[in-house]
Amino acid sequence: MKKILVPTDFSENARWAVGYAAHLGDALGAQIDVLHTQTVTTPTGVYGQASEFVERKLRSDMADLIRWMEALTHPELNPHPRIVTSHPEDAILELSREYDLVIMGTRGQSDVERWLFGSTTQAVLGRLQKPLLAIPPSCRFVKPEKVVLALDEEGVQSVAQVASLVQLLRPFAAHIFVLHHDQGTDRTGLNGKLDEAFAGLSFSRHYDMGEEDLWEAIRSFTDHEKAQLITMIRRRRTGLERWFGRHETSRILNRTDRPLLIIPEHKPVDA
Repeated sequence: MKKILVPTDFSENARWAVGYAAHLGDALGAQIDVLHTQTVTTPTGVYGQASEFVERKLRSDMADLIRWMEALTHPELNPHPRIVTSHPEDAILELSREYDLVIMGTRGQSDVERWLFGSTTQAVLGRLQKPLLAIPPSCRFVKPEKVVLALDEEGVQSVAQVASLVQLLRPFAAHIFVLHHDQGTDRTGLNGKLDEAFAGLSFSRHYDMGEEDLWEAIRSFTDHEKAQLITMIRRRRTGLERWFGRHETSRILNRTDRPLLIIPEHKPVDA
Protein backbone atom coordinates (compact mmCIF):
# COMPACT_ATOMS: atom_id res chain seq x y z
CA MET A 1 0.00 0.00 0.00
CA LYS A 2 1.48 3.29 -1.15
CA LYS A 3 -1.16 5.97 -0.43
CA ILE A 4 -3.40 6.32 2.64
CA LEU A 5 -6.18 8.89 3.14
CA VAL A 6 -7.08 9.93 6.71
CA PRO A 7 -10.18 12.15 7.07
CA THR A 8 -10.35 14.04 10.37
CA ASP A 9 -12.64 16.48 12.18
CA PHE A 10 -9.80 17.57 14.54
CA SER A 11 -11.58 16.06 17.55
CA GLU A 12 -9.54 14.34 20.23
CA ASN A 13 -11.00 10.93 19.44
CA ALA A 14 -10.48 11.36 15.69
CA ARG A 15 -6.81 12.05 16.51
CA TRP A 16 -6.43 8.40 17.51
CA ALA A 17 -7.11 7.42 13.90
CA VAL A 18 -4.56 9.99 12.68
CA GLY A 19 -1.96 8.69 15.12
CA TYR A 20 -2.62 5.10 14.07
CA ALA A 21 -2.28 6.12 10.42
CA ALA A 22 1.03 7.86 11.11
CA HIS A 23 2.58 4.73 12.62
CA LEU A 24 1.08 2.43 9.99
CA GLY A 25 2.24 4.68 7.15
CA ASP A 26 5.70 4.83 8.69
CA ALA A 27 5.86 1.02 8.90
CA LEU A 28 4.62 0.58 5.32
CA GLY A 29 6.58 3.47 3.83
CA ALA A 30 3.29 4.86 2.53
CA GLN A 31 2.27 8.44 1.75
CA ILE A 32 -0.23 9.79 4.28
CA ASP A 33 -2.71 12.50 3.29
CA VAL A 34 -4.82 14.10 6.04
CA LEU A 35 -8.20 15.39 4.84
CA HIS A 36 -10.50 17.93 6.46
CA THR A 37 -13.67 19.12 4.78
CA GLN A 38 -15.67 22.29 5.32
CA THR A 39 -19.12 23.17 4.02
CA VAL A 40 -19.74 25.62 1.20
CA THR A 41 -20.58 29.15 2.38
CA THR A 42 -20.75 32.59 0.75
CA PRO A 43 -20.61 34.96 3.75
CA THR A 44 -20.53 38.75 3.55
CA GLY A 45 -19.85 41.60 6.00
CA VAL A 46 -19.15 40.55 9.56
CA TYR A 47 -19.94 36.97 8.62
CA GLY A 48 -17.25 37.11 5.99
CA GLN A 49 -14.74 38.21 8.61
CA ALA A 50 -15.83 35.33 10.84
CA SER A 51 -15.42 32.96 7.92
CA GLU A 52 -11.87 34.18 7.34
CA PHE A 53 -11.12 33.58 11.02
CA VAL A 54 -12.50 30.03 10.78
CA GLU A 55 -10.39 29.43 7.67
CA ARG A 56 -7.21 30.57 9.46
CA LYS A 57 -8.13 28.43 12.47
CA LEU A 58 -8.61 25.33 10.30
CA ARG A 59 -5.25 25.80 8.62
CA SER A 60 -3.58 26.36 11.98
CA ASP A 61 -5.20 23.21 13.39
CA MET A 62 -4.09 21.24 10.35
CA ALA A 63 -0.50 22.52 10.64
CA ASP A 64 -0.46 21.54 14.34
CA LEU A 65 -1.78 18.07 13.48
CA ILE A 66 0.85 17.54 10.78
CA ARG A 67 3.65 18.54 13.18
CA TRP A 68 2.22 16.18 15.81
CA MET A 69 2.21 13.30 13.30
CA GLU A 70 5.82 13.97 12.37
CA ALA A 71 6.79 13.99 16.05
CA LEU A 72 5.15 10.57 16.53
CA THR A 73 7.47 8.99 13.97
CA HIS A 74 10.01 11.21 12.23
CA PRO A 75 9.88 14.19 9.83
CA GLU A 76 10.56 11.92 6.87
CA LEU A 77 6.96 10.68 7.16
CA ASN A 78 6.02 13.94 5.41
CA PRO A 79 2.20 13.76 5.74
CA HIS A 80 0.30 15.96 3.30
CA PRO A 81 -2.60 18.21 4.39
CA ARG A 82 -5.75 18.48 2.27
CA ILE A 83 -8.51 20.97 3.13
CA VAL A 84 -11.45 20.96 0.72
CA THR A 85 -14.84 22.67 0.60
CA SER A 86 -17.40 19.92 0.18
CA HIS A 87 -19.77 17.64 2.02
CA PRO A 88 -17.56 15.20 4.04
CA GLU A 89 -19.06 12.04 2.57
CA ASP A 90 -18.83 13.29 -1.02
CA ALA A 91 -15.24 14.45 -0.57
CA ILE A 92 -14.08 11.20 0.98
CA LEU A 93 -15.73 9.06 -1.69
CA GLU A 94 -14.37 11.20 -4.52
CA LEU A 95 -10.81 11.51 -3.23
CA SER A 96 -10.57 7.88 -2.09
CA ARG A 97 -10.19 6.85 -5.72
CA GLU A 98 -6.59 8.10 -5.52
CA TYR A 99 -5.72 5.94 -2.49
CA ASP A 100 -5.15 2.33 -1.48
CA LEU A 101 -6.66 2.63 2.01
CA VAL A 102 -8.91 4.99 3.98
CA ILE A 103 -8.48 5.27 7.78
CA MET A 104 -11.23 6.86 9.87
CA GLY A 105 -12.18 7.17 13.51
CA THR A 106 -15.44 5.59 14.58
CA ARG A 107 -16.70 8.72 16.33
CA GLY A 108 -15.75 12.24 17.36
CA GLN A 109 -15.21 13.64 20.82
CA SER A 110 -18.39 15.48 21.79
CA ASP A 111 -21.96 14.23 21.40
CA VAL A 112 -22.37 16.37 18.28
CA GLU A 113 -19.03 15.24 16.84
CA ARG A 114 -19.88 11.63 17.66
CA TRP A 115 -23.06 11.95 15.62
CA LEU A 116 -21.41 13.84 12.76
CA PHE A 117 -18.20 11.86 12.41
CA GLY A 118 -19.77 8.52 13.31
CA SER A 119 -22.53 8.95 10.75
CA THR A 120 -19.96 9.97 8.12
CA THR A 121 -17.94 6.81 8.74
CA GLN A 122 -21.04 4.65 8.42
CA ALA A 123 -22.31 6.49 5.33
CA VAL A 124 -18.94 6.16 3.63
CA LEU A 125 -18.77 2.48 4.56
CA GLY A 126 -21.76 1.58 2.42
CA ARG A 127 -20.36 3.15 -0.78
CA LEU A 128 -16.58 3.13 -0.48
CA GLN A 129 -14.77 1.14 -3.14
CA LYS A 130 -11.51 0.97 -1.20
CA PRO A 131 -10.65 -0.75 2.10
CA LEU A 132 -11.74 1.18 5.19
CA LEU A 133 -9.83 0.83 8.45
CA ALA A 134 -12.01 2.02 11.36
CA ILE A 135 -10.08 3.04 14.48
CA PRO A 136 -11.87 3.30 17.86
CA PRO A 137 -10.92 5.94 20.43
CA SER A 138 -7.94 5.18 22.69
CA CYS A 139 -6.64 2.61 20.19
CA ARG A 140 -2.86 2.82 19.85
CA PHE A 141 -0.97 1.38 16.92
CA VAL A 142 0.31 -2.16 17.46
CA LYS A 143 1.92 -4.11 14.65
CA PRO A 144 -0.77 -6.45 13.24
CA GLU A 145 0.99 -9.75 13.84
CA LYS A 146 -2.25 -11.63 14.55
CA VAL A 147 -5.31 -10.88 12.43
CA VAL A 148 -8.81 -12.38 12.44
CA LEU A 149 -10.58 -12.61 9.08
CA ALA A 150 -14.25 -13.28 9.85
CA LEU A 151 -16.08 -14.92 6.94
CA ASP A 152 -19.72 -15.63 6.22
CA GLU A 153 -20.92 -18.69 4.28
CA GLU A 154 -19.72 -17.24 0.95
CA GLY A 155 -16.11 -17.31 2.09
CA VAL A 156 -13.28 -16.02 -0.10
CA GLN A 157 -14.34 -16.43 -3.71
CA SER A 158 -11.36 -14.84 -5.44
CA VAL A 159 -7.81 -13.75 -4.72
CA ALA A 160 -8.81 -10.16 -5.56
CA GLN A 161 -11.23 -10.08 -2.62
CA VAL A 162 -8.43 -10.19 -0.07
CA ALA A 163 -5.58 -8.70 -2.11
CA SER A 164 -5.66 -5.48 -0.10
CA LEU A 165 -5.46 -7.44 3.15
CA VAL A 166 -2.43 -9.35 1.86
CA GLN A 167 -0.74 -6.09 0.80
CA LEU A 168 -1.33 -4.63 4.24
CA LEU A 169 -0.12 -7.62 6.22
CA ARG A 170 2.82 -8.93 4.22
CA PRO A 171 5.38 -6.45 5.64
CA PHE A 172 4.44 -7.56 9.18
CA ALA A 173 4.68 -11.33 8.59
CA ALA A 174 1.28 -11.60 10.25
CA HIS A 175 -0.65 -14.79 11.00
CA ILE A 176 -4.25 -14.79 9.74
CA PHE A 177 -6.92 -16.63 11.73
CA VAL A 178 -9.71 -17.36 9.23
CA LEU A 179 -12.90 -17.64 11.28
CA HIS A 180 -15.96 -19.15 9.62
CA HIS A 181 -19.13 -18.68 11.65
CA ASP A 182 -21.76 -21.42 11.19
CA GLN A 183 -25.13 -19.92 10.28
CA GLY A 184 -26.72 -23.25 9.43
CA THR A 185 -25.75 -23.21 5.76
CA ASP A 186 -22.46 -24.70 4.56
CA ARG A 187 -18.70 -24.52 4.99
CA THR A 188 -17.61 -22.83 1.80
CA GLY A 189 -15.93 -20.19 3.92
CA LEU A 190 -13.16 -22.72 4.51
CA ASN A 191 -12.32 -23.32 0.90
CA GLY A 192 -9.33 -23.90 -1.33
CA LYS A 193 -9.21 -20.24 -2.46
CA LEU A 194 -7.53 -19.44 0.84
CA ASP A 195 -4.40 -21.36 -0.13
CA GLU A 196 -4.08 -19.30 -3.29
CA ALA A 197 -5.09 -16.00 -1.72
CA PHE A 198 -2.70 -16.29 1.23
CA ALA A 199 0.22 -17.90 -0.57
CA GLY A 200 3.41 -17.08 1.31
CA LEU A 201 1.53 -15.99 4.44
CA SER A 202 0.85 -17.88 7.64
CA PHE A 203 -2.83 -18.68 8.21
CA SER A 204 -5.09 -21.18 9.93
CA ARG A 205 -8.76 -22.17 9.52
CA HIS A 206 -11.25 -22.08 12.36
CA TYR A 207 -14.90 -23.08 12.42
CA ASP A 208 -17.28 -21.57 14.99
CA MET A 209 -20.46 -23.52 15.75
CA GLY A 210 -21.45 -21.51 18.83
CA GLU A 211 -24.92 -20.20 19.58
CA GLU A 212 -23.79 -16.77 20.76
CA ASP A 213 -24.33 -13.49 18.96
CA LEU A 214 -22.21 -13.34 15.80
CA TRP A 215 -20.33 -10.17 16.69
CA GLU A 216 -19.72 -11.40 20.23
CA ALA A 217 -18.39 -14.66 18.80
CA ILE A 218 -15.91 -12.71 16.65
CA ARG A 219 -14.87 -10.59 19.60
CA SER A 220 -14.46 -13.60 21.88
CA PHE A 221 -12.30 -15.39 19.32
CA THR A 222 -10.23 -12.24 18.74
CA ASP A 223 -9.69 -11.81 22.47
CA HIS A 224 -8.73 -15.47 22.90
CA GLU A 225 -6.11 -15.30 20.13
CA LYS A 226 -4.95 -11.83 21.25
CA ALA A 227 -5.31 -10.56 17.69
CA GLN A 228 -4.61 -6.90 16.94
CA LEU A 229 -6.92 -6.50 13.93
CA ILE A 230 -10.34 -7.74 12.78
CA THR A 231 -11.15 -7.96 9.07
CA MET A 232 -14.49 -8.46 7.34
CA ILE A 233 -15.63 -8.49 3.70
CA ARG A 234 -18.39 -6.05 2.76
CA ARG A 235 -20.70 -7.90 0.40
CA ARG A 236 -22.02 -6.02 -2.61
CA ARG A 237 -25.71 -6.58 -1.88
CA THR A 238 -26.18 -4.97 1.52
CA GLY A 239 -22.74 -4.49 3.05
CA LEU A 240 -22.39 -5.40 6.71
CA GLU A 241 -26.18 -5.20 6.98
CA ARG A 242 -26.28 -8.63 5.31
CA TRP A 243 -24.84 -10.05 8.53
CA PHE A 244 -25.88 -7.63 11.21
CA GLY A 245 -28.70 -5.34 10.09
CA ARG A 246 -28.64 -1.55 9.71
CA HIS A 247 -28.55 -0.71 13.41
CA GLU A 248 -26.04 -3.45 14.17
CA THR A 249 -23.55 -1.81 11.81
CA SER A 250 -23.50 1.26 14.06
CA ARG A 251 -23.16 -0.97 17.10
CA ILE A 252 -20.10 -2.68 15.64
CA LEU A 253 -18.36 0.56 14.71
CA ASN A 254 -19.10 2.08 18.10
CA ARG A 255 -18.26 -0.96 20.24
CA THR A 256 -15.19 -2.47 18.64
CA ASP A 257 -12.16 -2.03 20.88
CA ARG A 258 -9.58 -2.67 18.17
CA PRO A 259 -9.09 -1.72 14.52
CA LEU A 260 -11.69 -3.10 12.11
CA LEU A 261 -10.68 -3.44 8.45
CA ILE A 262 -13.64 -3.61 6.06
CA ILE A 263 -12.77 -4.55 2.49
CA PRO A 264 -15.17 -4.38 -0.48
CA GLU A 265 -16.19 -7.67 -2.02
CA HIS A 266 -15.43 -6.68 -5.60
CA LYS A 267 -12.20 -5.41 -7.01
CA PRO A 268 -12.41 -1.64 -7.62
CA VAL A 269 -12.55 -0.75 -11.30
CA ASP A 270 -9.82 1.85 -10.84
CA ALA A 271 -7.53 -0.37 -8.74
